[in-house]
Amino acid sequence: MNYLLCDSSILNSVEANVVQKSAKSCQQFRCDGCGRAYTRVDSLKRHQQKCDEFLASFQDRQEKLERLQQQEYYCNQCGKTYRRLDTLRRHQRLVCGDKESNHGLKVDKASL
Repeated sequence: MNYLLCDSSILNSVEANVVQKSAKSCQQFRCDGCGRAYTRVDSLKRHQQKCDEFLASFQDRQEKLERLQQQEYYCNQCGKTYRRLDTLRRHQRLVCGDKESNHGLKVDKASL
């Protein structure tokens, strides 16, 4: 800041007030879930209601995906395991020569 003909004590108090006001207006309230910041508490509370619902549904989808990834299908003839049923069926058709049997057993890795 460039001031002409001003007392330095007045300048310091003016600058301090400006800094104090800007610090108050920049006070931020952060969401614990996603880290988004708000200047008003009521805005944060309104956001958190939606954010909590979103995080809960996201965690449910994540758990479901993890359960699906833990499942395996295995060939009844040779014992090879596959994560996807279509891959097992292709294996049975091409490698084991089993044209009639289109299904293998489903095994949960957690139970092994």
